[in-house]
Amino acid sequence: MSSDKKNRILTTLEFFEREFMEGKIVSERKYQKKLIIESFKHFKEEIKRLNVKKHVTEHKSVFIILPANVPTEFLEFIPLIISYDMDFFFKLPKRNRKFTGRFFELLSLDNVKAEYLNHEETIKRAKSFDYIVASGSSDLENILKKTGKPYRFFGPKFSFAIMENHNREDMKKVLKDFLSFDTEGCLSVRFLFTRSDLIFEDLKILTEEISRDFYPQIDFDEKLFEYYNRINIYYSQEFLLRKREAIIKINEFPLYFPQRTLFIFKYDSFAEIIDFLQESRNSVQAIITKAGKEIDFFKKKTSVSLFLPYGKAQFPPLGWFFERRLNVSNFFNHKS
Repeated sequence: MSSDKKNRILTTLEFFEREFMEGKIVSERKYQKKLIIESFKHFKEEIKRLNVKKHVTEHKSVFIILPANVPTEFLEFIPLIISYDMDFFFKLPKRNRKFTGRFFELLSLDNVKAEYLNHEETIKRAKSFDYIVASGSSDLENILKKTGKPYRFFGPKFSFAIMENHNREDMKKVLKDFLSFDTEGCLSVRFLFTRSDLIFEDLKILTEEISRDFYPQIDFDEKLFEYYNRINIYYSQEFLLRKREAIIKINEFPLYFPQRTLFIFKYDSFAEIIDFLQESRNSVQAIITKAGKEIDFFKKKTSVSLFLPYGKAQFPPLGWFFERRLNVSNFFNHKS
């Protein structure tokens, strides 16, 4: 049965990709089309490689609240659908309800449902499930606590890149990671830590190039972007402020985090990075390095759960579930 579900999901994703490329699901203006297509291809290969095993939990049903910031995050839950014989309900965010909803419509599995619900409906429906999964702000976790149900909550996190020696191609890849999904996702690169000074005129040229494919999504707010970055650059050493992208060199942790904004910090030692991050070191999702090289220092000093290569920040391995030591087999009983 698990193998049948794997094949069905793979076939569904191929149909879904085709419809998206033909413009039948969502217009090119709403999402970064090239990134979405690359994501489909990545997850198809990951599904093909997936080692199918059946797992059991005491829970018979799970209610999953999907975030609005990354439209492809629902694909991360595919191993659960394949491995567990339980009822799944995906609460779709308003922003992505047509896009994500179409995948589940094509999938058409009896035990997997997906629907957009408003706030009141979400709370009411969630209480009828055995287990709840959600990601978002601390306010959302407070709501989950009130349901009285066991839950797994993924709080807001960010990712950063480390570049000891920079070159044009590596920088282009990091800028791609930075502009992916308007820097809203937990895997989007928010900070770049570098040992050398960067030439901002070069960054301007590269940003213009990368932004042609990684353009702002339809709900990008230019007014808020400019307002908060005007404050950020007041405290900066050097900056690039374009109409829809900003790169800001800083000495201290910034006050605001607008969309499509990258912060650069020059460091001499890894310890300086930890001092810079302060308490935010406990909110690190992934670290982007040359060839995805893992760094033991940051495993010990931060909450990092994943190391990825330059240019691959949005392509995590299937079966990675946002936290260390959390996997498909222990997802419903693992204690953080």
